[in-house]
Amino acid sequence: MNVVKNYDEVVAEILEKKEICYSFNHGIAYTMISEGIASLIKNGIAPVEFRMDGFHFKLKQDDEMTVYQARNEENYVATIYYKKDEKEFEIEMLPDYEDLDSILKHRLEPQKHVTSFQIK
Repeated sequence: MNVVKNYDEVVAEILEKKEICYSFNHGIAYTMISEGIASLIKNGIAPVEFRMDGFHFKLKQDDEMTVYQARNEENYVATIYYKKDEKEFEIEMLPDYEDLDSILKHRLEPQKHVTSFQIK
């Protein structure tokens, strides 16, 4: 039987996941810039796959943007978008919530955490 967490426990979990996602997003952005992956993608040389920060990213590309998706061992789902027209990267992180039923019962929503950046 699944016991529903109280509101304060649910909010605490959401805030904890927010901090973890923030850390992942900024770590991935920093690694993409420092290792030159962002420059390659911006210049139209999109690697088919790459590993960083515990994620194994795989390319999913269309005409308007380059997209990479990955999941780490803790079931965080990361998606990297390169919007060609805007020349902007966006990293979207969706955490794996342990008790999604409790979140929904308290009329809260799972949160995606997004970080955007550009390179010159």
